[in-house]
Amino acid sequence: GKPLVQTVTRPENPVKHLADELSLSNPGISQLSMTESATGTGSAFLAVGNEMAEGFVRAKIKKSFGADVPPDQLTVLTPEVFELLKKLEAQGFIQFVSKGAKTVYSSEPREASQALRKVALLKLAEKPLAEAQRALKMAKLLSDGGFTDEAAGPAVKAVRSAATALHALTLETQPDSAPDIASVVGAVDRLSDWLERPDVVLLQLCLTGEPSGTAALVAEASAFVDHVEARLSAEALKS
Repeated sequence: GKPLVQTVTRPENPVKHLADELSLSNPGISQLSMTESATGTGSAFLAVGNEMAEGFVRAKIKKSFGADVPPDQLTVLTPEVFELLKKLEAQGFIQFVSKGAKTVYSSEPREASQALRKVALLKLAEKPLAEAQRALKMAKLLSDGGFTDEAAGPAVKAVRSAATALHALTLETQPDSAPDIASVVGAVDRLSDWLERPDVVLLQLCLTGEPSGTAALVAEASAFVDHVEARLSAEALKS
């Protein structure tokens, strides 16, 4: 497709203008998202709602951006098709919505949108939490077998992975995977409100030092993972 061709004067903030336009007058569009076209030909738009409203949406985009949107850069999906695609994405069959997509307009209440975001972040936390549980199991096996020095590595990994899972809930965006807590600037400060003081001290030690392998370290790591699991479970019940 061709890039948007300037035809009329565009507002200073076209995205906000388009959102306002859809809020004021809307024939059945529940959501409109935009992203940069994969072909490098400008912005592409995805609308969810009444397919008969495509002409209306095109007119609103033109009014807001001062340009016609090419035919292949606006897609209108029915809610049923949109939900099916989201289900297939959740099952891992497709990658549907780009992480760089921006929601221009949504008729959902803000509270509903935030609830959906929390569900997505809880899903993001599942993988690092499972890694923490596996590492903790290994640390306990080694410690119980008398290999306390060897237990230090998996015990530290358990703490870091659990912290990675917990940190996922603090994210403003939804990346493909939760960022490793060791790569997060100010990680301890970010999680200090979510953890008890002993857990904060342990996390600091596991991120900045090399704890000696002891039965106490494994016990502390076990408590840390338990606390994170409890916190994630509590947040899931709220969503």
